[in-house]
Amino acid sequence: MPTGKLIRNKKWFKGAPLKDIFLDNSFVLDMEEPMPHCTLSDEQLGLELYIYPDRAYPYLQVYTPDHRKSIAIENLSSPPDSFNNKMGLIELGPEDSQAFQTRYRIAKMEKKEVKKSFWSSIFG
Repeated sequence: MPTGKLIRNKKWFKGAPLKDIFLDNSFVLDMEEPMPHCTLSDEQLGLELYIYPDRAYPYLQVYTPDHRKSIAIENLSSPPDSFNNKMGLIELGPEDSQAFQTRYRIAKMEKKEVKKSFWSSIFG
């Protein structure tokens, strides 16, 4: 997105393993789709993290570092370099304000989905 160009990629619509995938990408969220807009799963532990951004956060930045011991998932009000490309840029006057909210939920996965560890598959 720093170029201002959007590339449609359906790979992530239904979820996909992150093993051997290195990301430093922004994604435009379809706010008309049902929530959550992001789910991170650990199949060995049987846990999922659900991310529910409000409409003020229509972009998601995902970064997987080379060491694979962590992942960064961040809601953004605009994509990277929005000061230059103007995509999603929100300009507020001196007396204006803008509220942003994201909810997170951790839940147990259903037994039928529990398989191999998400963390060991991407970081192991």
